[in-house]
Amino acid sequence: MRTEEIDPCKIADVFFAASVLAVVIISSAAVSLAVSHGRYKKPAVASPSANKPLKAAHVKQEHVFPHREPASPSNDVGETQCVQKPNVADAVIVYEAQSRYPDIDDAERETLARLVWLEARGEGERGQQAVAEVVMNRVSDPRFPDTVNGVVFQTDPCLQFAPSGMIPHTTPQQAQYDAVDEALYGEPVLETDYVYFNTLPVTTVGVIRIGNHYFSK
Repeated sequence: MRTEEIDPCKIADVFFAASVLAVVIISSAAVSLAVSHGRYKKPAVASPSANKPLKAAHVKQEHVFPHREPASPSNDVGETQCVQKPNVADAVIVYEAQSRYPDIDDAERETLARLVWLEARGEGERGQQAVAEVVMNRVSDPRFPDTVNGVVFQTDPCLQFAPSGMIPHTTPQQAQYDAVDEALYGEPVLETDYVYFNTLPVTTVGVIRIGNHYFSK
């Protein structure tokens, strides 16, 4: 009977593969045991921001940590469980727009959007936003009424916005609502001391032309 010779290299390969398999089995068992005893922590991964940052003149940034279940004082074998402390890497960034103007309610926003439609619907985005800013600049100026309605419907010493009588019969479009929101929370077009606009300059101070309107202080 002929006996075949065994290649020593093949024997070495078999032993190496068996060793690797044994290491994998032992490592898996160790991790499973650690998890069952509450000692294994999954590495924290930074959570991407759920909100796209607003294009705002002033933005307040806060970190909000995801909900975490309260830790039990002990596990099944009486060992104290490890509690993962909140990490800033786990935080979700929340952006809250800060207006440079006093707060207005939905009804005032509607009035302002209607005025923008009446006064500047044919203008570009900046021109419509600038009209809304003039109204809000007046609200903040002690020389004028301190509410949107007070400014828009002001008649003393004279009617300030000629089309204001048509406001109850006006339906603004999304562009006008966007112009109002940008005036309140977006990048300013005008400084806060611009309180006049017309198709001709009302004053000679700081005159800026945007589209078909002249804005002045």
